Parts: sequence; C-alpha cells; structure tokens
Amino acid sequence: VQISFGTDDVRVNEDNGIVFVCLVKDRQTLRDIRLNVTARELNPPDARSSLDFEEETITIVFPSGERRICVQFNIIDDRIALEYNETFNVSFNVLQDSSRDAIPGQRAMANVTIIDNDIISLENVINPSTDTEDIEVKEDNGTVYVCLSKNQSTAIDFLVRFTPTPADAISPDDFIADPKFLLFRRNAETICATFDITDDNVIEGNETFVVLIDIPDLDIPPPPVNPTVTIIDDDYPIFVDGNPTVPEENGTVRVCVRLQDGITTDVDIPVTFNPSLKNGISNAAEPNTDFNATSQNVILRAGETEVCIYIAIVVDGIPEGDEQFCVDVSSDFRGFQFGDGNPSTCDLCVTITDPPDEDERECLVTSPLRVSPYHLPGATNPVMYAFRGICEHMLARPCEGNSFVIVGDFLMEDLSTGRVGLQYQPDVIVIIDEDLQVMTENVVLIPPIRIDGDDEITEYTNGLTVTRTNSSGTLIRVTISVPALGIRIERDNDRIGLFVNPEITGELCGLCGNASGILVSSDGMIVNDLADQYQIDRFADSWQREPRYQILREDRRDCAVSGNDTVIGDPLFEADLWFANETREFSYSLCYEIHGRSNRHFNLISDTCVSVNAYYTAMNDPINGNIISAFGIRAVDNSGSSCTDIEVIQNQTTGYCELRVDGVQTSAYSMNGISASLRSFYKARVSVPNCEQLPLVMWIKCRNIQDQFMMSFDVKRGVNLR
Repeated sequence: VQISFGTDDVRVNEDNGIVFVCLVKDRQTLRDIRLNVTARELNPPDARSSLDFEEETITIVFPSGERRICVQFNIIDDRIALEYNETFNVSFNVLQDSSRDAIPGQRAMANVTIIDNDIISLENVINPSTDTEDIEVKEDNGTVYVCLSKNQSTAIDFLVRFTPTPADAISPDDFIADPKFLLFRRNAETICATFDITDDNVIEGNETFVVLIDIPDLDIPPPPVNPTVTIIDDDYPIFVDGNPTVPEENGTVRVCVRLQDGITTDVDIPVTFNPSLKNGISNAAEPNTDFNATSQNVILRAGETEVCIYIAIVVDGIPEGDEQFCVDVSSDFRGFQFGDGNPSTCDLCVTITDPPDEDERECLVTSPLRVSPYHLPGATNPVMYAFRGICEHMLARPCEGNSFVIVGDFLMEDLSTGRVGLQYQPDVIVIIDEDLQVMTENVVLIPPIRIDGDDEITEYTNGLTVTRTNSSGTLIRVTISVPALGIRIERDNDRIGLFVNPEITGELCGLCGNASGILVSSDGMIVNDLADQYQIDRFADSWQREPRYQILREDRRDCAVSGNDTVIGDPLFEADLWFANETREFSYSLCYEIHGRSNRHFNLISDTCVSVNAYYTAMNDPINGNIISAFGIRAVDNSGSSCTDIEVIQNQTTGYCELRVDGVQTSAYSMNGISASLRSFYKARVSVPNCEQLPLVMWIKCRNIQDQFMMSFDVKRGVNLR
C-alpha cells in the first residue's frame, strides 16, 4: 500500500498554536502500520525550531481500517508583529516492522507555512497630568515631547511621521511646525518626537497645535486620536519704574509702572495700586491727611506697556518738610509680585516735597491745566477721520512739532454754518467757511485754474491745492490739500474728512468734543476720568501759548471767559488757536468744561503769576453729581516777590461765603494790587495781578438752590489760560 501526505503545502495562522498534518493511504490494509512523522527546519532554515515551532518526531499507528490519519505539531505564537511567512518541513518514514506492508507514495514530504497574523496597535502615551493623550507644556520649557507606543515588538523597523499642525498657535511665533520622521525600532516600546516651543516674552493666553501621526510606508492604522499640545504661557508681567517725587502744590502725583523692556502683552492685566504707609519710613506722610490712601484698580490693556494712576496730594500750605508714602503694586495675574515681595517694604516710594518757608521761596504757581486729547494714532498707510456727531469741534496738530494746525467748529446743527481751517508755515491760512466758501491768507494763486471732469483745481504758492467739485452746476464738495505735509481735508454738506499720511505727518494729537462739552477719545469712549489723562500731559503742555500770543479779551463771547455754564460747577474754558500775530479775523477757539470729581481739587486757571482752583464735593444726593464748595486763588502781588493765598469757602451750615487770606479769616483785604472782599453773605470779589499786568477779576457766589448749597463763579476780565 502507498502512504502520502494529503497535501504538501499546509498553511496555519501563528496564533492557532497547533497545526495538523494528515497522511493518507491508497487502500485499507490487513494490519496496522507504524510510522514516524518528523517536523524539522528547512535547509537553510526559515521557520526556527523553538522560536516559531517545536521540532519533534512523533510515532503513530495508522489503523488497518482507516485510510486517513492526522498528526499535531505545536506552533509558537511569539507576539512579534510584521513578520514574513515562515516555513518548516514535515516528513515520515515507515518503521521496519511495517515496511513489507507499505511504501511512501508521491507526497512523502510536506511544507507547513506559518502565517504571522499578529496585529500591531499604536497608541499615544497617556499624559498623567491630564489623563488623556493631550499634552501641556510651559512655554519656557523650549521643547515638548510627543510619544507613541506599540503593543508588541515587530520583526522589522518602520518609519513614523509626526506632523505638527497649527490650531490657534502660530508657527514660528509659538512653535516650529517642522515634521519629524522617526524609526520605530523592532524591539522598542516607545518613541518620542521633539518639537521646539518659542519662548517669546509675550504675555498671552494658552495656545494649541495638533500633531498628526501616520506610518507612510506600511498599512498600519495610526493611533485613534491625534494629540493636542497646549502651550501654557507662563510669561508674567515684570514691572519697573522709578520712585516719583512731586511738589505738594501740584495737588496730584502720577504713579506708573511699565513692563520691563522686551516684554509685551496680548491680554489685559489687572493691576492694583494701594497707597499706604510702612514701618521704617522717615518723614512719613499721613494717609488721607497728606495724600488720598484709596486703592485704585486699573487695567494694563493689551498692546500697552505702561499703566498709571493719579493720587491726590493734599495742599495744606503748612511748611512741614519732605514727606514720603508707599504705593504697593499687586495683581492676581499669574502669581505676579512687584519688587522684592517683602510686605514690609515699599514697592514704590512717593516723595512729597514741601516748598521752603514763605519768605524764602519764589512765588511760582504753575499747575498746568489738564485736558483730554483726541488722539489720532500713527499708521503706515493714509487714514481718514470723519468729524461730525461725536466730534462737533476739534483741534488737531502733530504731536511732535508745530508744522500745522487744523481746527473745526461745527456747533450748530446745520453743518453748513460751521468752519474748518488749516494753518501752516506759520501764517498761511486756508479756511472752508460757510456754504463751502474758501478763504485764504498769505498764498498766491498760480494760474490757470484747471478743470478735470467735475473738479475745478486751483493751485497756490506754499504747496496748497484747492479742489472744488461740482454736480449739475452746484458746488457739492471742497478739498484742500498740502501734499508736502501729508494732509488733505474734504468737506461737503454731510461731513468733514481729515486724511493724513502718518509717514509724513507723524502721530497726530488733538481735542474733540460734542456740543455738550463732553470730550471723547479716538475710539469714541467718553473721557471722564482724570486717571486716563497721564498719556496726554505732553500734548496739553504743547498747546501752552507764550504770553505775547495770548488773546486777552474784554468781550463776553460764549466761552471767551471762564465761568459756570450752570450752577452745579461746570466751568467753561476756551483754548485759542495759535496764530503768528495776536489777533486775526479768522481766529478759532475750542470750548470745553470740567465736571470735577468729589473731594478733589481741580486747577481751573494757571500761568506763572496766578492760579485758580476749585474744590468739588458731592451733592446732597451724590447720584446727582458734584458741586463746587470752595475756591482757591494764589497770586503774585505787584512787588513780584510775595505770594498771596486767597480762599473763598461756602459754610456748609449757614450757606454764607467765608473769606480767608493767607489762612486768616477776614471780610476784606487789599495790598500790593491784591484785593479780596465779601460784598454780602452770598458774594465775594477777588482781583489779583497776572503776568500781562491785566488784573484778573473774579466774582464768586454762594448759592442755596432747593436746599442745596453750591458755588458759582464768573471771571470778568484778565483771563490768561494756558
């Protein structure tokens, strides 16, 4: 009888663990047949004994009545993925005692092929801090690791691609988005790709990017989740600034902190200033006696580098030497601390300097009047500002320099009655007046007049061009431009447009207000807090006029003198446009008013010879606003060597006016050109010299309106505003 393998090519999955190899005989036999069946390596080896299968010889008895029998061999599941198929050999031989009954047939040997069916699984390494695949890294780490693991070894090395992709983080500002190619070694359990994080010294929010993972050369599924990397911005504000020193007579001190050079912020940062005293300060100022000890909360806005407050200083007129107090600076932003963090030492130290005794000091009473500007921000491209609505009157000029001044006055509801003008070089004047009429001074027409479509173009000396635009024979728009200055003003019956090229003009500064006297900033927000004014002190000072250019008026034009427009303490003021000579037919001025703040002194009038300030208090019902309850006038007498302090106060019990001169209560005073007197219980008159030798005459009334005490004033002559 012939015995053969049923097939000479047996295939088995590795994770089966066993394989059956079957023998067949061509017919039944009278006796059982004994066989040895052997599994062994090929030559040269492919599948390895003890690694892939168990090499062995098994003796079997092929029963006489059976024509098929199978033999079991062990397969080793090695948990090594990505193996090639491996083969070993199986053969048999008939034992001697059965050799006369059987011989090998045609398939005396067979090959067993082991098919590797291990499935590789790639997983992101879990971040223990988040218990997810997502990763958090502090910005100042500089690098972040994104790691990948596999569930078993592999027979080969393979390439993994890590591709960082921006979410809200930006490359290269926040991270470097270069893909990484890493070889995952056959016996390695984990690989990690390293990505660079940009430490940018910008205070900002957290930002993220996503890492995409794939295996480009093999059909291996990527991990189920692409990890998200969150860059935790750990930059914090480092503030620096000096310790301010301020004369007591200023009435306020500006206290600032600014970000250390090289640090910027893209987020708002809350900052608290807390004026206080600390142990160990010599000549300590008294809280709420020498200075206002109320803490102030402000915001360092995104994009800004400095934040400031104003602290009120009490002007007591008492010689007491220099005094000091502390200002602690704090914030709940990212564990911020200022200075050395020692609570017993000053963060900032403010020194209040007290002038020497009366007989020794020079009598200078300069306290610049602070005003709020309309800032026209610098830009790299020409920009347009439309003036109408919130800006019903305006002044504009370069923040640095005096190359030109633009002024507009649109107080009437009908825009056609307003005027807008330009002055430069320094006495060239061009004005677009009522009904779009153009008035010029100190320029000469350069003929001929050119016609370009609907435009009539007139050129003048000094670089001025005037364009009149007509429609159906009607003048609808006038444009004046001076290209050398980078400015163009357009006016029609609906709006005034100021076009500037900041590359030529530089940053523009100006004033803008509505018909109610409310000042607004360039973003349209009402400016009603003196703490906002620190940014524009230099602008206010730049509008101060030399005495010879001051316009001294005796008339009573609206806003030409200082006085209350109402009895609740809203003084009106006038800012005159600077001209080369003292009076012009086309003079412009800007009206504005001070609404005051409770328990604060506000400077109203000031030059180097005289100053006037008002003290505001809340009304009986504070929600109704503030009223003036006292006036202070400091002036130089005609001798030029002595200061005189005059106070007019409304007694809050009787409502009567009270007069004090140099701290002494009196009903009348007159010496060296300074005169002050009570004309009744409810009226006082003050007359003092000023630098123009034109006495300032001021009437002050103590009023009682519906049981509300309040003071009003009127400057009759001698206004010398700065």
